[in-house]
Amino acid sequence: MRTLGTVMLWLLIFLAFLALRFPYQALFEQAVGRLEASTGADLTWEEAEAGPTGVHLRGFEVQMASGATFQADRARFRPAWKGLSATLGQTRLAGQANAQLQGSRLTLHAEDLQVDTGSRDLGTVKLTGDLTYDLTSREGDGEIRMTLPDLSGVLPIPVPSLEVGAKVVVRPVPGNGPPANDVTSEISLFGEGVSGKGKVNLRTSPGGNSPGLTGVLQIDAGPLGNHTVRVGGTWGRPEWSLVQGANT
Repeated sequence: MRTLGTVMLWLLIFLAFLALRFPYQALFEQAVGRLEASTGADLTWEEAEAGPTGVHLRGFEVQMASGATFQADRARFRPAWKGLSATLGQTRLAGQANAQLQGSRLTLHAEDLQVDTGSRDLGTVKLTGDLTYDLTSREGDGEIRMTLPDLSGVLPIPVPSLEVGAKVVVRPVPGNGPPANDVTSEISLFGEGVSGKGKVNLRTSPGGNSPGLTGVLQIDAGPLGNHTVRVGGTWGRPEWSLVQGANT
């Protein structure tokens, strides 16, 4: 009788595990589909395992519509109130991110997350900040900070490594064409002997092309003067034009 009771107990545990496991997997797959459809991002992973604590992934990678990518060697997705929550970790790099999807609202918090920008000039950066995005309206906003590499070889003035802060606003491009977003950033720059501010706009391009880039930065380079930098080209291959004089 005791043996039968033990068998029944393990059977109940096994059935409970199945009841938990399959909804986790289904919720995760639905969330991935919604994210990819709304943002144009591509989410991939090497291995997935569903269990009572959620869906655990290894070799997780996100490629965004801009061409930027980030990788996490470990990721966990689990049910949350009206949606899913996720924890991503870059163990070797000490970067991490937490995300929540509640209904159509996605929130993301990142700490020292290493991101390959997909930009010829910006390369790989460490990103910290908070972003929100609505999958239905395709609107979002947030604030981020990141460290840029030495841009002295890009601009005709010596610009060392810069700390960049940005207030970001995402809005859908109006019209009946393929879905596209405008990402507008109000930027502040800080570095050794250099400071600046400006506004940069990035427009995503359907079909996988690199987003268009426009903007103006005002840079104070100390003894080297004030400069207006106009930004153009694409996110993947930016074009910088420098004009002497802050008010030019």
